[in-house]
Amino acid sequence: MAPHLEQLQHPPISIDKVPEWQEEEDCCFKLPIQDAASEISKMNLKNPELMRTTVPSKALRFFGRALREKSFDREIYHLSSTTEKVNCFWSHSWHATAWTKILLLLVVYNGCAAVAAGMCAALLGMGLFALGLLPGYPRVFPVEGVAYEVGPWGLVAGCLGTLLVLFLWQPSSSRVFFGRICIHQRDQELKSAGIQSIGGIMKHSETMLVLFEPSYITRLWTIFEIAGFLKSHGDRAGLSSCLIILPTFLGPTAVAIFLSATMINMSIVLNYGGRVQTILAVTLVVLCICVIGIHCLRGYFRWIDECCSQLKNFSMENADSHCCRTNHLNEAGNTIMCDREIITECIRLWFGSEEAFESCVRSEVCRVLIKGLQRYTFTFRWLVAVSMPTSWVYGDLLVARLRVGEVYYSIVAALVLLGWWLCMIPLCALFCLMVSLKLRRRRVNRCLDHMVTLMAAVLVVALVLPLHLLRIVFSGQLKDDLLGTGLWLLVVALVTIWARRLWARWHLAHLEVG
Repeated sequence: MAPHLEQLQHPPISIDKVPEWQEEEDCCFKLPIQDAASEISKMNLKNPELMRTTVPSKALRFFGRALREKSFDREIYHLSSTTEKVNCFWSHSWHATAWTKILLLLVVYNGCAAVAAGMCAALLGMGLFALGLLPGYPRVFPVEGVAYEVGPWGLVAGCLGTLLVLFLWQPSSSRVFFGRICIHQRDQELKSAGIQSIGGIMKHSETMLVLFEPSYITRLWTIFEIAGFLKSHGDRAGLSSCLIILPTFLGPTAVAIFLSATMINMSIVLNYGGRVQTILAVTLVVLCICVIGIHCLRGYFRWIDECCSQLKNFSMENADSHCCRTNHLNEAGNTIMCDREIITECIRLWFGSEEAFESCVRSEVCRVLIKGLQRYTFTFRWLVAVSMPTSWVYGDLLVARLRVGEVYYSIVAALVLLGWWLCMIPLCALFCLMVSLKLRRRRVNRCLDHMVTLMAAVLVVALVLPLHLLRIVFSGQLKDDLLGTGLWLLVVALVTIWARRLWARWHLAHLEVG
């Protein structure tokens, strides 16, 4: 996120803490307010050397220490380097919970590599087991009524590979602007020049990644930042694709769904019982996960409603700025100049008046944020990626059949794999999203509110379980497991396509109304 401008003061000050754009530090401009605002509003670089970027892995190393620490005990300016363009400008609030932002950034930058590595590791584990190089255990397959040797190596290797790459991968292809690193924190001349060049850096940024969370729209600087990015890219085609809005809620949710899918599928691959016991055990686990998930989703959708309402009623007077909360004093007791005055002057230069800026936030900024949330949140590709453990566990069961030359039921297992991974798991998630959206309103009575969540979870399980049992019904009626499974796959695929379209309409309508 771009620097907070409360640093404008004439007496030198302490820099032990972080400014509001990076939290509560005070850095120092030696310029009057109008001159500083004029420099920023021109959207020019004071010096080409100030166009600096870093790679995500450096910003996220040591589990995002640069995002977690709010002091400048270590100078990390050397982690950035001069560049001709910025691939992505990170915009976030330092008042947000750090670990949620870190998890989201790990998912954004390491997610694809993690899924690919997990798939490769899973295939390797399955291959080693198929060649007899890894041990297995006997398990009865209720469809055939026969016991085969099973090894959960695809699931185990896939999960370990995914998690290791997610947290340890260090991509170097993307160049990002992260102010904590890319603006010098101790050299006051470099710091002042860097802050005055923020407009120019935004102008030369290809995209802006907004880490959206509850405090984001309450901060004057963050809203000003988005408006500045839109202002600098106003004539570019496809502007909505340049501004990527991701709620920090997505990071922890992705990891939680992945681990939940791992737990569910581990219970499947290790289960020794027959079909009924497996169904009951998995149903109970799914119900518990749905209860937790729907509780969190209902809160998320309520928060989106509040954000939409706040944006549509935005006023600069109510937006928060750190300097005003501290009565324009730093921790050393020195007077600091008001960043609100700097932003106000920039706004007048950019938009003509504060009223015009507020109108822009209520219309254009609100529209772009709503469209971004609708476009980038809970996509089908995201749902498929976080449910990858399902493909690995059914892959393990498929390999167990192939080892003994059971081709017919191997094909059946492959169809079941596709049905669960690409249809049933995403369908369950879509149902959770839809009922959470519909029942998002908080009830006055807490017990009643929890009861609503429980009933919503039961409803989701009641919708998904019959679709699972449908495969058994089809196989019994057709007297052929392959034909029955093929028909089941067709039915669940059609239901999933319908649910995807329904969710897209509901989600868009909700955000527009919200």
